[in-house]
Amino acid sequence: MAASAKGTNANIVSVGSMDLDVWINAPPEEVWHKAVNEVDAWWIVETKRQVLGVYIEPWPGGRFWRKCDEEGHGLLYGTVSVVDPPDIIHIITTFGMSGVSVGTMTWRLFAQDDGTLFQMSTQAMCELPERTLSEKTKLGGKELLKSLKRYVEEGTRSR
Repeated sequence: MAASAKGTNANIVSVGSMDLDVWINAPPEEVWHKAVNEVDAWWIVETKRQVLGVYIEPWPGGRFWRKCDEEGHGLLYGTVSVVDPPDIIHIITTFGMSGVSVGTMTWRLFAQDDGTLFQMSTQAMCELPERTLSEKTKLGGKELLKSLKRYVEEGTRSR
């Protein structure tokens, strides 16, 4: 990988992957419904812009997107490529980033110990400062799973 002409602080294209899971005290059907159909309640949005909602359209070709206002401003996180409730949803994604950014995000749900094991796997190729991709991805992923668990078990919304 070559650095750009910007010098030592230049972004490079980084490749990374992450596999995380969390056990949630609820059946897979409930976790699926709240994870996918109520994503706005638990998805953490880090922006200074107004956010009216975050949505997943749970069918092949459906959008995973953020609505910022009524004038049509927003952000496309990705496109659903596989959906099989309550077991799996697979999204081809840009992670809402500008510049070079492509990846996948897969959520898998398994009945386990009277609850659900929720697994999140991501693979990404993004233009970021070196070592930032894996650090940011893992930290953000852990926070998302904590937020989902709180929402399903306690009803606590992220915003």
